Amino acid sequence: MEFGTSTLMPPFIGLFYQRVRLRPEERSAARAEALERELSGVLSVMDEGLGRTGWLSGADFGLADIALGTPMYRLFDIAPGLAPGSARLHDWRARLAQRPAWQRWIATDYSDLRPE
Repeated sequence: MEFGTSTLMPPFIGLFYQRVRLRPEERSAARAEALERELSGVLSVMDEGLGRTGWLSGADFGLADIALGTPMYRLFDIAPGLAPGSARLHDWRARLAQRPAWQRWIATDYSDLRPE
């Protein structure tokens, strides 16, 4: 979970601001590209971890999967081309998306977060 807080969330929040929260004239394509590169490296580490056990929490779904899986809906919505070679990561995300709690609480509309 610390990996999520210290490593995943900073570039995710930065990219979310570049793609969603900022007005188009305030956005920086160069900054967004740099954040995507950083996120690709982060996602590669997650993909490698998933290769060992299938879940980030270990052999079973657990708290680390919830904590790191939570931003995945928005991340892959705003940057669908991230981590194209990370099959385990995409499989993990697909398994998360099948869970009723994900569908109810995570995969929600966030259009109200866009600037007016």
